[in-house]
Amino acid sequence: MMRRQKLEVRIRPKVKTVADKQGRSRTWLSRHALVQYNTIQRLWTAEEKGETVEDVSLATMARIALALRVDVSELYTIEEDQGDAR
Repeated sequence: MMRRQKLEVRIRPKVKTVADKQGRSRTWLSRHALVQYNTIQRLWTAEEKGETVEDVSLATMARIALALRVDVSELYTIEEDQGDAR
């Protein structure tokens, strides 16, 4: 019997890196992207700690990208981990 593979995808944010290059703060980004400060803080902190996030929406990343005037793909990298689904 074949086992199904579970594919876990994690997003490694690069929001802080892009914002820093532009001299933008978390507060500025939250206001201009219309994204809650806590969400910006979570992405910022994850990047500082080298952590990944699982539950950020594409709509949120798109609003951040528009505020920073970059392509949304510049704001993250994707990491995948294949494990056995049980």
